[in-house]
Amino acid sequence: MDSYPLLQYLDLSHSRIAQVEDDALGRLELLESLFLDHNLLMRVPSSLPPSLEHLFLQHNQIMELPPQAFMGLVNLQTLDLSNNRLIFLPPLSLPKLLTLNLQSSGVESVSQSIVHTLPQLRDLLLEDNPIKCSDLLGIAEWASPCRSVDVGQSNGASVSGRVDLKTEYLQFHNFYENFQQPRVWYKKTGK
Repeated sequence: MDSYPLLQYLDLSHSRIAQVEDDALGRLELLESLFLDHNLLMRVPSSLPPSLEHLFLQHNQIMELPPQAFMGLVNLQTLDLSNNRLIFLPPLSLPKLLTLNLQSSGVESVSQSIVHTLPQLRDLLLEDNPIKCSDLLGIAEWASPCRSVDVGQSNGASVSGRVDLKTEYLQFHNFYENFQQPRVWYKKTGK
């Protein structure tokens, strides 16, 4: 990759990649979008460039996220880890992250500190995960009108019915033809 120092967009999806060598991508100092989706990765590549804004790792075999997995990605705005084999979502220190997609990743537990370590997060997609209701309650308390938490078919989808969450509204919208996905939006109140 040293031959392409000005590269800003790299699509390696559907390439049957099982491993990325350490520092193979770290020298791409201008890279903004990296597509490694639909591969055979079991871990997040190390040494990702700090310039990265969009990282797509969906449809891999990633099972865990070590605390240092996304270290230094201060510009990351979109992270898609959907359709992996995660169980736990640890705290992630990504100050500019706007969208985190964890749909169908097997996530059972979400660190309660996620709401503090991702200050700019606007969309948290948790559909089709066996998440504990207690974890969803903490996330729902954080959510506001400009933040959305999509739990879709997760075990905790019924969390929207809890009166003490001051649910503003539950909106159904179509993503695909006649396929209804619930998007749960909560509004914090001063009460």
